[in-house]
Amino acid sequence: ISSNCGEMYLAKTSVTGTGEITHSHLVEDRVTKEDNPRLVSCVPVRRATLDTIVRELNIPSPFLIKIDVDGHEIEILKGATLSLREAGIVVIEAPLNRTGVSKFFARAHYMLDSGFVLMDVVDLSYYDGILWQADLVFVRNDVVKSISRLTPFEGRDFNFSGDNWYALNDAKFRNFEK
Repeated sequence: ISSNCGEMYLAKTSVTGTGEITHSHLVEDRVTKEDNPRLVSCVPVRRATLDTIVRELNIPSPFLIKIDVDGHEIEILKGATLSLREAGIVVIEAPLNRTGVSKFFARAHYMLDSGFVLMDVVDLSYYDGILWQADLVFVRNDVVKSISRLTPFEGRDFNFSGDNWYALNDAKFRNFEK
């Protein structure tokens, strides 16, 4: 899935050196082991927009979109203009490490510009003790506004006391999750 239709190549690589596929990414041109010694295989794949796929499968709305494609997220979003209007929730993986944090902000800005609100950050992943990536949960603005529980501060003052506020490690929060 991409920003336009056609053909691309799926390059499958192994960071373990065993030949076990650990990562894959889309490339415009065929890659060889000479180009990338970690390459396991490179195969042609159909490239289509998310809008095309949703239309072909006749997916009823509203629906949830989950994107986790190791760096191709913005290209998928560019091909999802109509789908974003129909999706209630979009979950996007985003890097938070030193070199990837700009991608985090790019994805967040794209979604905000597309009419979504960042509602949560979940599935925090750590590498060698360092926060490496997380999933960003976006909810479409009109959905947020239609559910009063999602807009608790509109029309009233924020209050740190009472049962409305709790820390993540608070027993009330753990009970709320269940």
